[in-house]
Amino acid sequence: MPLLNPESEMCEIRFSGSAFDFQWNGKALGGKDAWAYPVVEFDAIESDTTKLQLTISSLLPDDIKLAVDVVPGVSEIVFSGKSSGKPYDLEVEGYFMPLEEEKKLSITCRYQMNESCIELDTPYDFHFGEDCLSLIVGGPGEVEWNGQVWKKTDLVKDVLRKMGQRVAQRTEMMRVIFHADATLDVFVREVGEENFVQIATLQYDISSMIPNRMNWIFTQEQSRYVETELIGEPLPCSIFSPISLMTEETSCLCILQGGITPAHCI
Repeated sequence: MPLLNPESEMCEIRFSGSAFDFQWNGKALGGKDAWAYPVVEFDAIESDTTKLQLTISSLLPDDIKLAVDVVPGVSEIVFSGKSSGKPYDLEVEGYFMPLEEEKKLSITCRYQMNESCIELDTPYDFHFGEDCLSLIVGGPGEVEWNGQVWKKTDLVKDVLRKMGQRVAQRTEMMRVIFHADATLDVFVREVGEENFVQIATLQYDISSMIPNRMNWIFTQEQSRYVETELIGEPLPCSIFSPISLMTEETSCLCILQGGITPAHCI
């Protein structure tokens, strides 16, 4: 039997949802209750027929692109590739089976942050209070709030200042420890206590396109829990805005240049 042709079999399909098996550092993505819903596409590389261009989108703020080696077989096509550089190292391997009834794609990704972007396994401590939250980028214009006209930047600064004061009524400090597998542990120390208590383990990523940009990725359940633990009561609405690259059930906290800023992630 002839070998399969990777270009004709794989390059006109857009894989998304639960239509394929996607493993990210040992966690299954794309199905129910996953923290991300990646989309996978393959494109031909004219200069080298032994490779395909793999693009993974809707996973991180920046699309992942790398060339993968393809080995055609009679019933399946095996592929693998590596990418190394700031801010992460990535290894990908998988296979594609163009079955008559249902095409099957399986991908395993090993994603590791490298030391060039952040100190790993090192505690970062944040003290809550009036000046703990900062606005890095502001915009022009005015807005009316409670009968008073504010410059938009001044209003956001005032909201962040009051948020910091409110958090500090219950929670004195937050400790964050980043790990190479793109997870981070969040600990808090309440006012009057001596020890930190872990409240969450989250996913994070660092943009290679936008300097000093980090996203913390929450599920809705995690964001509600963190809000309750930090502030001491559930809020009428989430302080973490939905991140457009994930889903409406996913939220993030942006950290820019050392300041913690809840913000919409675009």
